[in-house]
Amino acid sequence: MKKYLLFILLLFTANINCLAEEIEMYEDSEYNEDDGHPHKSPPIKPHVFYENQILTISSQITLSNATIIIRDAEGNVIYSLFIIGLSGYYSCNLPYSEQEMYSIELIYSGYHLLGYF
Repeated sequence: MKKYLLFILLLFTANINCLAEEIEMYEDSEYNEDDGHPHKSPPIKPHVFYENQILTISSQITLSNATIIIRDAEGNVIYSLFIIGLSGYYSCNLPYSEQEMYSIELIYSGYHLLGYF
């Protein structure tokens, strides 16, 4: 019986991200580093999910010096965080807001990605 319950628990936790809305991340063409190089595309984009005020970022590679900025529809920053090395999964609870549209900026290693949810 314990094995059966453990199996159900593992199955449930493995499918949690399937229920969440995946946020499509786009390259910000207006953002350029001051190094004179043209805008470059990241080799592997992280996956970003949102469900019930919980934002999850999943990455197969380490995102060095990552900045996460969440804005509401009016452009007000409602969440901001700097992480030296983001790897694997990162989740955060966003403050409640009655806004229906948010944007996320993910800046790391010279890349600048935008997403809307």
